[in-house]
Amino acid sequence: MIKRKINDGHDDAGLEEGMLTKRAKAAIENEDGAVVRRSSRIRTKKEANPESVSAQSEVDKRAKGKRTVKAPMDKRRRRSKVGRLEMLMRVPIDIFCEIATHLSPHDLLTMARASKSLRGLLMSKNSKPIWRAARESVELPECPTDLSEPKYADLIYCKGCYMCDTPRAQTLHFPLRLRLCKHCSEKYIVPRHRIRGYDIVGSEESVFNMVPYDQLYHFFSLDIKYHNVDEVKAVWEKYQSYELGSEERNRYVQRRKELVQEMSATSTKVLTWMSAQRREKEISQQANAKAREQSIREKLKELSYTDMDLDITLDSAALRSKWRKLVKEPKPITNRIWNNILPQLRKLIAERRVWREELEQAVMDDHDTDCSCSDCNFSDNEMYLGDEDFFFLTI
Repeated sequence: MIKRKINDGHDDAGLEEGMLTKRAKAAIENEDGAVVRRSSRIRTKKEANPESVSAQSEVDKRAKGKRTVKAPMDKRRRRSKVGRLEMLMRVPIDIFCEIATHLSPHDLLTMARASKSLRGLLMSKNSKPIWRAARESVELPECPTDLSEPKYADLIYCKGCYMCDTPRAQTLHFPLRLRLCKHCSEKYIVPRHRIRGYDIVGSEESVFNMVPYDQLYHFFSLDIKYHNVDEVKAVWEKYQSYELGSEERNRYVQRRKELVQEMSATSTKVLTWMSAQRREKEISQQANAKAREQSIREKLKELSYTDMDLDITLDSAALRSKWRKLVKEPKPITNRIWNNILPQLRKLIAERRVWREELEQAVMDDHDTDCSCSDCNFSDNEMYLGDEDFFFLTI
């Protein structure tokens, strides 16, 4: 933008000094006092120095080409989630506790990790009744004495590895109070017969009675006891710190044995509960998958597909795998899911029809229809599929 001063001849136009209108900014006066617009100045400048003007125009074009066009703003913009829990902290503590008792322990853990204020409220000792009510709502066994209620819920529901930062750890060693990833499980959880070779244990066998164990089953043995190596080392060093035959050592051994017995008893109850939860989940998933398949079949029949198009008896392994992935899923069918999988189902049914035609043609090539042998003697509306399959397909 070229800035020029306005001379005194324009002061009577009502413009104060420093206050320029758009018209005054777009025009200047020539030597005769006539107003020259910006377009006229550009033409004059081109005639005076055409090379510099052309070079500047090229620069302007390149700069203009680099400008990005803003995308139209989506009218259905998502509302921000920031501050949505603010009203929850204004609820009276009695009402908040009553709401929390209807949640699961996993929900309480998620809520405690949402903000510092909620964490301070739910992780205090005064919140123990809330955790107890949440635990009872899912019929989870009593919390072991060696664990707190939040630690108990984290061990059951959360998936993070306790030794490393792996977010998804599938191996739960509840008797050892550990959830580990595959790598850490192989590193820290060791069978008892391998620990006996360690120098930290020596010939003492009583150390294994003072540490918990996880009993895992293998095809070559039904009773293999696994221990946490770090815990074995810590217990052994503590045991060695006491004098031989002292009263303190005997009390320590007795406390450890009682703790191991209690941990084993509570572990049995919790593992039984977890097994029942897995069975209920499997049954629920099977029921949902069956309902989804039935709904998809009904929708396809409404689109004029026949039972033969939906029959998977003669499908190849690849076609059956595709059918299972689309149809036999535990997710319930919705309008959005149906619109997404319908083109894939149409394509799959078309592939099934081609596969059946190729199969029928292969069977017809192997067996002559004019043959009078007993193997080929079948009615006009049936087709023999060979000696290996030994069954008839009605056409």
